Amino acid sequence: MLRDRGRASTLTACATPGVSAFDQANGDLWIGDVGQDRWEEIDYLRAGTPAGTNFGWSYYEGNHVYKPQAIDRARLVFPVHEYSHAYGTSVIGGYVYRGKAIPTLRGWYLFADLSSRRVWLMRGPRGPVGLAAVSGQVGTVASFGEDASGELYLVSLNGQVYKIVR
Repeated sequence: MLRDRGRASTLTACATPGVSAFDQANGDLWIGDVGQDRWEEIDYLRAGTPAGTNFGWSYYEGNHVYKPQAIDRARLVFPVHEYSHAYGTSVIGGYVYRGKAIPTLRGWYLFADLSSRRVWLMRGPRGPVGLAAVSGQVGTVASFGEDASGELYLVSLNGQVYKIVR
């Protein structure tokens, strides 16, 4: 069960939910769900979604059949984004940027991949996805952080914390 400011969400059938975060502006929940064999995914739940959301594991890995089984697809919630292991093998869920320092980034969800060292930006749950330009000195992103003002940070396996700036 995940809880934020009194809101609770019960999730079922996530392969390996990694970093998940509530959007400060509206309480929506974003989940980086580490895949099994071929696909990494970003899951999303709008605030107020009833408990018991089923993300389809082990029937599906991302939007792809993982193990053929009889299931009512209408009861499943599919990812808002997925990428194959050709682009990375361990998604690191992030946060929606709500800070003031970078107005053009407000409302974008940032996430990364541990193995490929890529950082992506996604504009809302159905919006476009793009690669972020990140300094080479950051190294491998292990996690994200968010301060009370909505500014975001990258946590690197090299032991450093980096504030996201223009």
